[in-house]
Amino acid sequence: MDEAALFRVAFIALFSLLTAVRFVFKLRAGAFRNFLFSLQEGTAVVAAKLALGAVLVGSTAGYILKSEAMPWAFVDLPPVVRGAGTALGFFSLGFLVAVHLALGRNFTTSVRLKKDHRLVTWGPYQRIRHPMYSSYVGLFAGAFLISENILIGVSGLGIIAVLMTLRLEREEENLIDRFGDRYRGYMASTGKFLPRSNGRGS
Repeated sequence: MDEAALFRVAFIALFSLLTAVRFVFKLRAGAFRNFLFSLQEGTAVVAAKLALGAVLVGSTAGYILKSEAMPWAFVDLPPVVRGAGTALGFFSLGFLVAVHLALGRNFTTSVRLKKDHRLVTWGPYQRIRHPMYSSYVGLFAGAFLISENILIGVSGLGIIAVLMTLRLEREEENLIDRFGDRYRGYMASTGKFLPRSNGRGS
């Protein structure tokens, strides 16, 4: 198997496992009852997710099918960089599994909290408030490095950037409304996307 084929197999394996992980944990949490997009997120978030999602699906399919229609979308990366991207992608996938295990039935695909929602402060949430976003940054950065496809990187990371900015504010407002000072105290002791370092969070 040549180098290009090897990285394509790694890419397919990463996204196949990601799809399986999402399916299993959405099924366990009853998240399939939620709509794919919720207007509670705001029309800007929904529009951005739809547009960037379409680019991500198209560019992913193009890379897997060895499409040569858009050579300008590819960059030439050294094998060692693509190998590092593969390691990053699979590490981030493992981290995502740990996040889902910690969330359990609290997982939801919308900004709305469940009636019996619990404040999760264990596992990855012990030091990071939003580790799921962190895991997806690693996943899509890894996917870009594996595939060398700029569209995959820009669209995947673009979706997460929209969620980390426009959507996250609504999430934290809902958590403060539900848990009050308990959540404010949790915010003060944790980083947003990375563990706190020297008293500061990311």
